[in-house]
Amino acid sequence: MKKRMMLKRAVHVLILSTAAAVPAVAAQTSGPDGGEMQNRFFQADTNGDGVVSHDEMLTRAQDRFAEWDADGNGFLALEELPREMPGMGKRRMRHHASGEGDGEVKRKPTRMRFMARLDNDGDELLSVDEFTAPMIKRFKRADADGDGAVTQAEFDEAKEAMRRRFRRGRHHQGG
Repeated sequence: MKKRMMLKRAVHVLILSTAAAVPAVAAQTSGPDGGEMQNRFFQADTNGDGVVSHDEMLTRAQDRFAEWDADGNGFLALEELPREMPGMGKRRMRHHASGEGDGEVKRKPTRMRFMARLDNDGDELLSVDEFTAPMIKRFKRADADGDGAVTQAEFDEAKEAMRRRFRRGRHHQGG
């Protein structure tokens, strides 16, 4: 169960990391993620209207897919995924439920785990549909009013909801 939650979190972070950081925005944001998620929102808002439309989100995801699809065959093989998965810094996990000893180990999600999580048909290749499906699901979850666009407020609420789910999951696991 713990591994599944970590994989979900890793995929979520990767999907949200489909855009590079925007330095000007980083200076305006704070928090435990250093404003990185905030930067992704502004980067995804390609027309600068303050909302991320479904089309903007999907285009960004498809652009990232195309960037990684080195042979241009419309599928991502394991060797085409970056060795250092972007936006997936080291995660700390307690290895003792009681928190005894130093209680922390570092583990970095890998492209193998990313492939395993998204490869729904088991062919060891990711199609653009498999690659974008988790992002679309999270976009729909964030689009609280169902209008096909995620506002800054909806994004912030979705980010907080994700943190609450993550904390609740860690609490129930004794970590």
